[in-house]
Amino acid sequence: MHQKLTIIFLVAALLAGCGAQNSESISNDMAGYAIEYGEKDTVAEAYSYEEECPEDSLRALDVPIEDRIEEDAGNSGILQFRPMTNKIVADDGTTLLYESFCEAEFTAQDPETDAWVNSELEKIQNNYQNDSLELLDKAQEHYRDYKDTFYAYSNYLNMGIARHDDRIMSILTTNSVYSGGAHPVTLQSSVNLDTKSRKCLKLEDIIEESAVDEMHQLVISVLKEDFCNLGGGILYDDYLDTIQNSMKYGNLTQYWYLNHDGLVIYYNQYEIAPYAAGIIKIEIPYSDLGGILKEEYFPEEHEENSGDLVLRGEETGSHKIPVQIGEGSSITVGVEGTVYQLQLSEITWLDNTPISKRMLLSMDEMHQGEVIEIVGQPKDDDQSISIEFQNGMDKSKVYYIHENELSEKP
Repeated sequence: MHQKLTIIFLVAALLAGCGAQNSESISNDMAGYAIEYGEKDTVAEAYSYEEECPEDSLRALDVPIEDRIEEDAGNSGILQFRPMTNKIVADDGTTLLYESFCEAEFTAQDPETDAWVNSELEKIQNNYQNDSLELLDKAQEHYRDYKDTFYAYSNYLNMGIARHDDRIMSILTTNSVYSGGAHPVTLQSSVNLDTKSRKCLKLEDIIEESAVDEMHQLVISVLKEDFCNLGGGILYDDYLDTIQNSMKYGNLTQYWYLNHDGLVIYYNQYEIAPYAAGIIKIEIPYSDLGGILKEEYFPEEHEENSGDLVLRGEETGSHKIPVQIGEGSSITVGVEGTVYQLQLSEITWLDNTPISKRMLLSMDEMHQGEVIEIVGQPKDDDQSISIEFQNGMDKSKVYYIHENELSEKP
């Protein structure tokens, strides 16, 4: 039998967005600590979760990010992210804790839906802050008792969107915590929102009760089929028991989300495999979910009018969605036709391979007359901006922006 780390479940509880209680801001609870904040509303340098964060890996851009889109949001539900970083130091200047997280804000046509979605986003952010407060207390104690061997703690929270349409918003969070030891502990969590019913979904809400056994068998089948791609070690001897326990109706796993292609069930490090195997994701395509997934949670088919992105100049009367990423000139991106589930992110590259991504903007639809105004550009040569979307024919496309040029190649 293997040991499962208690910290996984502690962090999972702290990250749970649905039903969590709001807390006071972290800045109100840190009396007695010296805090070196990056510029308020800044973009942090991208990092790899699996590497310890060196002190110079946090930087601030001296350009404020627009904290709200224009009041007229058109027909789109728009989710904007503001990456931020903090460095908290002791009286002698020693770094106790690095923080890197996102503030997020949702805007659509319905103020009540906006308020509800934003309250769920606030729960995620407040739970992260509570986690940081506890981690800071431990870091201070560790530093006081073992100054010579102390290495700065870190708490990184990255947020992303798996599916964003007029019904479902599946929000992913990846939390990487370093509190001493050989490596950070990384936990993925998810919050799944039904924006029509304003309900924070459990897996029981979207699955037919009579089909749970069939879904269980699909999970096992897909896992065995993809086993050779898990990369990092073998599954624990009792992995089938762990999966079976997470597939009982009334107590189904909280680790799931919907994306563009299907339902994803995932298991964090140490749940069914060693740390080196990473987070194990099991994706069941929508084509296999007939009779299992309730009909209202299948994605709608788009009208067959192919849309595409284009560069635009200044346009009078266009609805502009500002995204400020740094210093420099702006580039304005519009659309011919309609595109769906658009996501704009900051990408860090290593030999033409993306090693990290920070989401900046998510839209369920983008129409003629709406434009994204991207102000500034990344300071580093190994960074660029990506725009992913579906073109209306249910085909995914990716464009990259580097040095104010739009291209299909990085």
